[in-house]
Amino acid sequence: MPDEKAAASCVLTQDGAVTTVLISARFSVCYEFDTTATNRDLALPYAVALNGKVLAAHADKPRVLDAKGRTIRVSVEAGDEVALYLNSDAHPDFRTAPVYAVKVRNRDVLVRIVERKGRGSHRKGVLEPPTCQLRDGKRIDVYDDELNGDIWLKISHCYTSAEAQALLPVGLEPTIRAAVLSIYHGLPRPELLIRLNASDTATASSMHVTFDDSDNARANITATYSLQKLVLPRTHPSGYAALLSAARAAGITELRVTSAWRPMLGSIAHRAGLGIDVSYAGAADNAVQFNRVALTDPKAPDTANVGAKEKALYADFDHAVQARENEEKARDRATKLSQANRNPDDTTRLRQDIESANKRVQTAKLEQKEAEKRWNDELSADQPRLVRSLRSHLCKNKSVQQLFDPWYMDTDTKDTTPPAANQQRSANEKLHSNHLHITVHEPKIL
Repeated sequence: MPDEKAAASCVLTQDGAVTTVLISARFSVCYEFDTTATNRDLALPYAVALNGKVLAAHADKPRVLDAKGRTIRVSVEAGDEVALYLNSDAHPDFRTAPVYAVKVRNRDVLVRIVERKGRGSHRKGVLEPPTCQLRDGKRIDVYDDELNGDIWLKISHCYTSAEAQALLPVGLEPTIRAAVLSIYHGLPRPELLIRLNASDTATASSMHVTFDDSDNARANITATYSLQKLVLPRTHPSGYAALLSAARAAGITELRVTSAWRPMLGSIAHRAGLGIDVSYAGAADNAVQFNRVALTDPKAPDTANVGAKEKALYADFDHAVQARENEEKARDRATKLSQANRNPDDTTRLRQDIESANKRVQTAKLEQKEAEKRWNDELSADQPRLVRSLRSHLCKNKSVQQLFDPWYMDTDTKDTTPPAANQQRSANEKLHSNHLHITVHEPKIL
């Protein structure tokens, strides 16, 4: 016997007759995501399809799982089918690979999806039969599945050369356009050799771009692995175009790309094909290895990117930060003592302690600000010309949304807030202490 039946309602007609009206029962379908294997708060784009049609709320732009909620819920009727479009496949123009489809029976549904690293899984995002479990005195259908590298491959759109052609900006230099399109035709080797003609703003030159192998993709995808066929074409073409155009404008002749699309590492940018990392840029007169780890790690090898004077100024700044934090802790302790005070005779002394602590905090803040300015001035003065020029051109590019590198962090290149110095304090700053990262602007995905 079904656990739930269609509800009924009684209606009294004008002649006094009672009519029974059946009301379809509603059931809840809940998708629960656990991505702690790689990133607990992963901002995964999604669109929900009901009986093959994407919900109106998700029609023009996918929703995104966030740190506050790791579930997707939808109310349906018995016999309805629910499926998800995820990651870059949730883009309104794609949506070709629905996953975790479930047909609702006469009870609520819970689909538990756990991210799993490594190769060798047979799961492809197709749900196996559920188990019936008792939850809060009610029986529900429970499905268990995983989010593995092969499913990431499935839900990460692989751009065709025709799609790339349509997405590339109008006015893109023809040789750069041809180079980008060659990525989607399928490169014979993981490199580009671009012969650039002279223009009104630049002389004739050539640019050599090498693409590092993707260890992350190789370690998590069971299909026949190919950097050129599986990885590089899953990155948005506007990202490559922005990088090559900016490099051309900066006079760069050598680039090393260390990461494009990857399935199971870091934020959603790379997983959605909207991230490109660069570790090296060279020109005729100078070259830069994007690495400033030595600023905060005494064991890291010295590079030309961090001078002795800057190290000393940063150490002064770091000391000022710690001093300010210590003074704030002392003030907080004094405040708590005052709030807990039960002796009126101590009131005046405790109030004076708080006032004194507040003055020390203000002094410490001022000293931190001055120390930070001295370090920032040295950072700006010592920044390689090549890096400054490349960043400037990238920030002006309409296809770029974010730009992180060992010198500066710009979380939104579209706003008027200037980039912040990379202090190598937050996790994101530390992550980008050894490479330049570009996030592509694609509002239909993120």
